[in-house]
Formats: sequence, structure tokens, C-alpha cells
Amino acid sequence: MLADRRARRATQECLSVDDILSQENFQLTATGESRYSVDTVGSLLSGEWPPATPYFRESQSSSGSGWNTGNPSPQLLDFPIANKPIASFEDASSTSTAWTTTISFNARTQPADLIVATPNEVPFDVNLEPKQIVEVSNISKAQSILFKIKTPSRYRQNYIITPNKGILRPQTCVKISIEIPPQETARLIQTNTRQSTKTWSHPVMLQLLKVHDDVYDQLDCMEYHEQQQLHATLWYAADPWRISEKMLTFQVKCTRLSFLESWPAQATSPITPPLHMTFSTNPFDASVHSIRLHNVNGTACIYLHNRTNYPLAFKVMTTAPTRYRISPSFAMISPKGQIELRTCFTKSFTLSVLHFHEQIKLKDTFRIESIVLCGLTPTIEAHTRRSKDELKRIVQMMWSSFDEDIKDMTYLSCLVDLPPQDAH
Repeated sequence: MLADRRARRATQECLSVDDILSQENFQLTATGESRYSVDTVGSLLSGEWPPATPYFRESQSSSGSGWNTGNPSPQLLDFPIANKPIASFEDASSTSTAWTTTISFNARTQPADLIVATPNEVPFDVNLEPKQIVEVSNISKAQSILFKIKTPSRYRQNYIITPNKGILRPQTCVKISIEIPPQETARLIQTNTRQSTKTWSHPVMLQLLKVHDDVYDQLDCMEYHEQQQLHATLWYAADPWRISEKMLTFQVKCTRLSFLESWPAQATSPITPPLHMTFSTNPFDASVHSIRLHNVNGTACIYLHNRTNYPLAFKVMTTAPTRYRISPSFAMISPKGQIELRTCFTKSFTLSVLHFHEQIKLKDTFRIESIVLCGLTPTIEAHTRRSKDELKRIVQMMWSSFDEDIKDMTYLSCLVDLPPQDAH
């Protein structure tokens, strides 16, 4: 009876793999080849296995029915599991087979090896440059990477990061803006000791996660809140071994100049004007109250003299900023020193004058605001580890916050008289 049963089984028709796949009630899904939905969040992550497991993937072929199967060809891999060699499989084409199994060496690459962040150490100057740009690039040719920036909670309020998360397609980069908000800059300056510079080093974590390209395609079709929900779900569903980390460092430099916060009595109510304007380098010449411009390409020059024994900072303002170019518009004059102030027309005004065929007469006013920096001594530069140019820029950045009572105002009239021939 056993022999008859074996004979009947041998005479039955054998079905090929293609016949099985053609059945209506048979469904086969190839991981990495199908479209994914938001509901199947686990499949949106990169289809790699833990590092202690060999990496396999399914691939297509262009011959026959469109699918291949691999014939076992034992070859030792360069990474063992449980002290045993692992056999790999090579593709072998066939017109009547359905699948192939190959080793995916790309899955062994960590996301941190595919991402480059420039710069790795980000310098911030609270007084001068509270905003910086970090460029994050994906150097992979075929792998999309999900990224997220995390800062420790104790100084999370110090930075505004835009964007703080996203996805990087292969061979693409994103520019991330990192800024210290104004309220935090003021707080950091106040926490600093007087007349000194302090530097903080803050570590920041850049988390990375491999995802399929289908995630990027779906994000393009989603609303903003749906994108945020998908991002949160992907990170929540990711296994810890899938997440790779890359560390950045924020170097924060902060200087507090206490002499700009409190002013002595002689600075607030000077007996004589600290600034003296003349047409020559002689500080004893008569004071200048007006300048004249008779040529469209001409320049008017005057000299500003510091009469005090302290450094003096000044800023020039005008009622017609689009008409005049003043150099320098902000500067610092050393004690008993002087500086040349040059005034000419802007290029836009010069071009517009050429369309007028009549005499042009104008009268504008310049206001020169000056402050005596009594506390700016040579030791400040050494204590704060700041150059003279940096100290000047700090004073310029704080100019609008200074009280008007400590500013000395000097007014200068500018008379313009252009003849008709200069208008052609």
C-alpha cells in the first residue's frame, strides 16, 4: 500500500513557483519594494536587521518572469555571528523562478557615517554674532536619513533651532539656523562677571535614523501637522539600535562691559562739548556748522576732534539717508584725537540727478551723536580679551539702548547747490 501511494504521488502534476504566484488567493509582499502607508509605521523604517544578524534583501531581475532566485554558493563573510561563519548567496537568473536573496552590505553602514555636519564646533558671540548656520549633508548615494537635534533641558531656552528635525535625501543638504534670542543674550550678559569675558561649551546631540524613500514621498503629500505626527511616530517606533548619534558643540562667548551700564556725572553733563568740528586738522580752528556740495561727484570733508581725555564714540544720522554716503558713520576717537569725516552723494541719487535739467537746491541736516567712554581704559581690552575693533562693534550694537541724556548732540547743515550743466 505504501508503494502504491508513492506511485500515485509521483504521477501527480507538479506546480511551478510561477503557477503558485498566479493563484488569485496567493499574495506575496517584497519588503523594500512595496508602497507603505502611515498605518504600517514599522515598515517605514529602513529594513535592516540588528548588527548581530546577517543582512538580507530581495532584488529584482530583468530576465524571464522578472524575478530571480539565488542558488546557495557558500562564501564566508567578514563578520561572524556566535563564532560561526555566515554563508552568503549570489544571484542566479532563471526564467521560471521567483526570488533571489542577497546580502545588503549598505545596511551595515551607520547613519552617522553618512552625515557630515559643518562646522562641528559652532562659535557664538552673544554680543556680536548670536546667530550661526550649520550645514548638514547626506553623502549617501541611495539612503535617506531622518535627523533630529536635541539639546539638554537646562539650556534648551538658550537656542532657537530652525529646522530642528527633518529628512535628508541622498546627496542633499539642509542649512540649519541656530540663534540665541534677544532675551537670552541680555540674561547671559547679566550673569557674567563685570568687565570680563566668559565662554561656555554646550554639547548638542544630532540623532539620525535610516528610512525608506517612501517616507520622503509621503511627506510631500501631507499637511504640516501630519508631517509632525509622522516624524514623532517614526522616532517613537524606532528601536534603540537603529538610532545613531553625532555630537556637536556650541561654543558661546559673552562679554559684559559694565562701564556702558553706569555713567559718571562728568559724562552726563559736560562743561564743554566733547566734539569739535573743523575744516582742518587744527583743533583750535573755528567750529563748522554747515558744509556745501556744488558738484554731483564732489565730496565734502570735515574733521572731528575729541576734546576729552577719554575715548569718544560717535554716530552720524541724517534726514536723507538715501541721498548721502557718510564715511565713517560710526567710529571711536582716541583721547585728544581726531578723525576725518567724508560726505558725498549716493550712486542712486547721482543717477537720478542726470534726468533733471534745472538747478537743484537742497538743505538737509546731519545729527552727530557722541558719547564719552570714561570707563574704556586700556586694561579693558586685556581683561575682556577683546580687540579694539570688537569693542567698537559692541558699543555700536548697544547704541540704541543708551539713554539720550548721556549723548551729546551736534547738528550740521548740508547745503546742496547743483547747477544745470551738472544735470546733463
